[in-house]
Amino acid sequence: MLKIIVLGLALIEGLCLAQSAPLVSLDAPAMAQYCTGKEYGAADQADMAMLPAPYNALMYGTPRWTCAIPVTCSLCRVTLGFVENRLATNITVGQRIFTVTLNGTTSDPIDLVKLAGARKPWQKSWTVGGFDGFIHLTFQSLITGMNATASLTQVFDAAPAPRPVMPMPVPIVPNCVAPVACSYDPAANQWTITLMPILPVTPQPAPAVQ
Repeated sequence: MLKIIVLGLALIEGLCLAQSAPLVSLDAPAMAQYCTGKEYGAADQADMAMLPAPYNALMYGTPRWTCAIPVTCSLCRVTLGFVENRLATNITVGQRIFTVTLNGTTSDPIDLVKLAGARKPWQKSWTVGGFDGFIHLTFQSLITGMNATASLTQVFDAAPAPRPVMPMPVPIVPNCVAPVACSYDPAANQWTITLMPILPVTPQPAPAVQ
């Protein structure tokens, strides 16, 4: 007697990917709506126009300036973009250093000349909670008389992606015709196919002729 086990099939839908586009994307002019710093760009320094957007403008302030940016995420990834606007001949490592605090999380000291070089964009991301519906930013200069600056603020939803949707398994239904016998086990989601033995046929004697 031969037995064959056939497992049921299940269809699995694709994973729902986390949103990749930013919920908020603010260059310096847009940041001015939510921040106490001042805007600075090509009108103030002509060669700023040579830098790529959004790094052709920045927000600045000393010793500190703040932002309150409304968001819809409860767990947010905040990306800030910076550039040292001065020429390399006019700024050195250690001359401009500042920190940024994001909803209570304070960055390491930021020295743009050390991290990227003069007039070269640099970005950094942090994951923080947006529990009150805002991202609160505080830019704090650590060098007397020097400004803390920023050119870009982007906020992404950092919440985990939803779990995949897994419908109930759909078993394969075999075609059971004698001498094949089939039985289904719902718990294991499988069919057992049994090939029944074929009994030999004993020939019967022909009836006697009367």
